[in-house]
Amino acid sequence: MTRIFLRIYGGIVAALWLVILLSYGMLEGINYFRLSEYRLNVYQGPVLLLAESLGQCMSQAQPQCVEKHKKLMGTAFSLVNAASLKVSFNEMRRLNQGDLILRTDSSKQVNLFFKKIPVSGEQYVRLEVSGISEKLARATANLILQRLQHEEENSWPEIIAKLQKKFGYLIKLEEPNQILLDERQKLRIASKEPIVVINENAASVQIVASLPRGNKLLVLGPISPFNPFPLNVIVVIVLVGVSFLGLAAYLLVRPLEKRLRMLQRAAKSIKKGNLDARAEVDSADAVGQLSETFNDMAENIQRLLASQRELTSAVSHELRTPVARLRFGLEMIKDAEDKEELERYLKSLDKDIEELDELVDEILTYARLEEGTPVLNFKLIDVDLIIQQILKDLDAAASRARVKLIHIPENLPYKHRIVEGEERYVHRVIQNLAGNAIRYAQTQVHIRFIVDGTNCRVEIEDNGPGIPEDEWEHVFTPFKRLDNSRNRASGGYGLGLSIVQRIAYWHRGTVGVGKSRLGGAKFYMEWPRRQVSHDFDAESQGDVDDYDYVENLE
Repeated sequence: MTRIFLRIYGGIVAALWLVILLSYGMLEGINYFRLSEYRLNVYQGPVLLLAESLGQCMSQAQPQCVEKHKKLMGTAFSLVNAASLKVSFNEMRRLNQGDLILRTDSSKQVNLFFKKIPVSGEQYVRLEVSGISEKLARATANLILQRLQHEEENSWPEIIAKLQKKFGYLIKLEEPNQILLDERQKLRIASKEPIVVINENAASVQIVASLPRGNKLLVLGPISPFNPFPLNVIVVIVLVGVSFLGLAAYLLVRPLEKRLRMLQRAAKSIKKGNLDARAEVDSADAVGQLSETFNDMAENIQRLLASQRELTSAVSHELRTPVARLRFGLEMIKDAEDKEELERYLKSLDKDIEELDELVDEILTYARLEEGTPVLNFKLIDVDLIIQQILKDLDAAASRARVKLIHIPENLPYKHRIVEGEERYVHRVIQNLAGNAIRYAQTQVHIRFIVDGTNCRVEIEDNGPGIPEDEWEHVFTPFKRLDNSRNRASGGYGLGLSIVQRIAYWHRGTVGVGKSRLGGAKFYMEWPRRQVSHDFDAESQGDVDDYDYVENLE
């Protein structure tokens, strides 16, 4: 779960930083174009009027005309020819088409405007502007007044309408009473001097000048300062940022949701009866571990159900034989003619009941080991001592079968005999394997116990007929007997090796079958000397040598 949290949290943090950087870049980019547009709207009118005015007077007296306009504009401008213009080909094409070109000189913090002078051949005006100055504002008003001075009063509205197309702010004629002016401003207006009116509430300025004739006033503006953070731009950037964060969150969560849906589909498929359905495991994070655990659970359920079906089928078959013999024996008891014959039938019934009891015990043992997690008490055990005890228990059976039991090697050092395991189940494994070997051996059975640094191994070999190699994978199947016999001569119920396999599984070990050095079959079980989880109590810890052994296992 921590990996998923870090992945999503890290992705969102990275996306947030990316949104911040993109938002800053968008704001800077948008403001750059907005500022260029703002500068063109504010300055294109004065520059166009200047170029037209220079074009009208330069044909008569160029030096006096230029000097006059420099004083009028109150800002530096110069006349340059095409060769002196350091502009691109596209900008030169636009200049020759009558467009206004704007460049920003960051080192001098000024704006450079270029405009071709009409009717002047190849001459261009170059104007440097650092901001909206009062002189430039007045010069703009004077250029408009200069244009209106030589025209009829009734044509002024039409001229103003044509000039409006060249300006980025309003140009209009207003009555004096519609403009709020103080006394000082009224005196300056009366003296035919353009003034700049600052509207502090609206954060804007207006240029007001008296017309050459009449009572009306020429009003330019309002001109608002450039706002780098307008509401509409902020809203757009916020919407883009939120959308990007939503997309990033979706892209981060979508794979997780997709994998969970695949896991859900696998669960539904198993619910419908398709026990072969499995979830895809494509990573080692929490979802991958969940899918892997789900697959293990599904495999375990499938195995348990298959085992249950096999066990039910096999048990029903195995129980028929002793039950049938019991029923037959009871019928025979009714017909017993003397006490000796009755005694013989009762002994036979007792053997059948004992066989039935052993079968039930085998079935219960196998069922316990087939559970999801049987309770195992791992502790330090002496395997060599267990083998010696089993040799004593099986000695009588080996003698009847004329088989010699040999323990290889004997008298192992104590530390090489101690391993971790469930004592009763390890005992059951060796006993089952040795019992099978005695049943099929001709003359010899060897029991070998081998210990290395990490594993221990018990091998049991005989010199019997052996097992065909193509049957090796089937010998551990429940109720599987290779001779297909069900009589007492072969013995067993086909569960012994299955129980051995399950005991090895719960010890994290393996069992196997192969060819013996004696010529018959060889069975073995191998498991780790130390189990993953164990809690030693005082009774199972043993003596000091046991503690030394545990330390040596590390």
